[in-house]
Amino acid sequence: SWMRHVATPLLRLLFILAALHLASCEETLSLLPTTSRRNTSGGGANAIVTAAVAGLVRASSSSLEEVHLTLPKAAASGSKALAAATGPSSTRRLSARRLTQALDSSSFTATQIAKLVASDGAAYSDFGISLAIDGDTMVIGAWYRASGSAYVFTRNPGSLTAGWTQRAKLLASDGAGGDYFGVSVALCGDTIVVGAYGDDDKGPTSGSAYIFTRDVAGSLAAGWTQRVKLLASDGAAGDQFGMSVAIDGDTTVIGADHGDGHMGSTSGSAYVFTRDVAGSLSANWVQRAKLLPSDGVVDARFGRRVAIDGDTLVIGSDGDDDKGSKSGSAYVYSRNIAGSLTASWTQRAKLLASDGAAGDYFGVSVALDGDTMVIGAVLDDDK
Repeated sequence: SWMRHVATPLLRLLFILAALHLASCEETLSLLPTTSRRNTSGGGANAIVTAAVAGLVRASSSSLEEVHLTLPKAAASGSKALAAATGPSSTRRLSARRLTQALDSSSFTATQIAKLVASDGAAYSDFGISLAIDGDTMVIGAWYRASGSAYVFTRNPGSLTAGWTQRAKLLASDGAGGDYFGVSVALCGDTIVVGAYGDDDKGPTSGSAYIFTRDVAGSLAAGWTQRVKLLASDGAAGDQFGMSVAIDGDTTVIGADHGDGHMGSTSGSAYVFTRDVAGSLSANWVQRAKLLPSDGVVDARFGRRVAIDGDTLVIGSDGDDDKGSKSGSAYVYSRNIAGSLTASWTQRAKLLASDGAAGDYFGVSVALDGDTMVIGAVLDDDK
């Protein structure tokens, strides 16, 4: 695929992604060198992740200081950062190295706490292709082998130096080869969302997403159970529903970056689902909205990345062409009634880079925290 062909050169390119400490939950990190951005716990200042030779830049009042973590991917949560490498390693081609980094808030030095590997890891699994962290729980996707999988790890509550223990391996109840389950993951409290864009319930690569919840709310040692499988109400072959996922509380948004919508081939779309009973881990999920860009174009890939915080969500469209082919854009939506799980959503803004140019892929990563968002442009060429 396009993503696998460009993965190696992308790791050398500087781009800025958000990993912001929020008052809410963790969102997704997947596929390209991008990062998720938020978490409910941890006492650190906001963080920004740069993936060039990969460092972590952290805000300290008026200054920014950089700590090199030497890995191309990271998801930060407060004063913690989870970094992953899915490129070739010295021991196993396309295996992954998993490093959890703890950030000292006074010296800003990084300390390796753990190396995480799947208990049943195998070559070409791409363990680490997606990852998310919320408090003392993390989920790591391994999309490429068989139908795909995801792994849940936890640590002792609140301890930055504690080791991490694998608690569960998540599989789709109806998984099949080529589903790419685990290509995207998102985590909020006791709920995990896993994307499987290659699933074929509504045609080849129509896609799906799966909701898992803890068997005992708040218990780090508890198992996880699949609660529901999400499909787009109008899903069709080639949509790639599940390419991106995000969750905040009782709302999840799923990107389908090849969905046709009414704009043409691969213009893209995104879908909003909410629980039918707020706060209930056993609740069903209901599709509330299908989101389309007001000016979508062919191959815009609207839905490549998604992020949500409260009543606002942002959707990346890295193939959009306002400032040249594949210059990219992002769209902001908000609920029409704040806090209402049944409310509709309205597009409020379209975001473009002030210096956008052809081939920048602005929108390949998105992150949102309250009134602030950050958009990645992976092939921008300023440097």
